Amino acid sequence: DIGAAGPEAVAIAQRVAGGLEAGGLEVLRGDRDLRPGEKFAGADLFGSPVRVTVGKKTLEDGGADVLRRSDRSEERVAVDALVDRAKEVL
Repeated sequence: DIGAAGPEAVAIAQRVAGGLEAGGLEVLRGDRDLRPGEKFAGADLFGSPVRVTVGKKTLEDGGADVLRRSDRSEERVAVDALVDRAKEVL
């Protein structure tokens, strides 16, 4: 459930998705009622080049995770820098 991490995570995820879409990028939201691993597997099957994960644990650190599918590198990025960083790793 996209809301399982709480309203703050949902608001940030929506803001990031909106920023990416405004930049002309296609966004696949994890709004299906599945466990995170199932959502991640689905994103891999679709061939998503970048995955942005906003959740309770990442927000405790003040950011979200950005994973580049091509080399599986992952980094924690500050919330304010998410849209720009996601675009850069493409």
